[in-house]
Amino acid sequence: MKRKTQIFAVAAALVCVLAGKASAGLFTSDQKGDQLLTIDPKTGAATVVGPYGGGNTGVTGLAFDLDGTLFGVDTDTDLLSTIDTTTGAATVIGDTLQEIVRSIAIDASGTLFGVDIFKDRLLTFDKTTGKGTPVGLVGFGSVFALAFDSAGTLYGADSLTKQLLTIDTITGAGTAIASYNLPGASITGLAFGPDGNLYGIDSLATFFTIDPTTAAITTIAALGQVNYHPSALAFSPGSTIPEPGTLALFGLGLAGLALARRRRIA
Repeated sequence: MKRKTQIFAVAAALVCVLAGKASAGLFTSDQKGDQLLTIDPKTGAATVVGPYGGGNTGVTGLAFDLDGTLFGVDTDTDLLSTIDTTTGAATVIGDTLQEIVRSIAIDASGTLFGVDIFKDRLLTFDKTTGKGTPVGLVGFGSVFALAFDSAGTLYGADSLTKQLLTIDTITGAGTAIASYNLPGASITGLAFGPDGNLYGIDSLATFFTIDPTTAAITTIAALGQVNYHPSALAFSPGSTIPEPGTLALFGLGLAGLALARRRRIA
């Protein structure tokens, strides 16, 4: 009986470890503390990674490249940087030579896009120099968040009109999908998860999912604006979000295999 209890305890511990690893791939930027955070996509729990340093005080956009490099854009300095996901330390690449770039996203080909909210235009960026090149006018005025889905469609969230939209990456033109309902707040970060869901975070530090066809919001958790002022969301390549049932079945499977092995040995 004691051996069975030990086996199930080990299985439960492995499930907890796997669950922790599964939630470690979602990052956000905290403007209050000028630091990088991770967020558990199931619970919304935030964990500090570390400060950006080097004068990076306004990182509002994050995007992972195909090779796992995390890029960040600083609204205050207009600088593009790479960010160490283990320490939070930012390394400046160069000036975007734009006005106010608040959000960025990288497509399946590795092209880095962003929106200059001062001039209301979509841009592409040189990832080696930071320089931005205009694509075209978006037509919404204040796009605070960007995210690509698995099909290559670029989504955005506009803070002035409070609308979810798609953006044509060839022309830059935005097309409204629907208005989102966040009283007193605006969406400051969007990211499609490995589970296919569109995740978002707002200016009041509320973490949620948003329906990409209706803009309906389902709250997951409130991080607390007293603690954080989050902006941007980015899932690292290879992130997974297994369902609780999947983890439970995995744990039971481990326990069953262990018991079967014990019987064979006996």
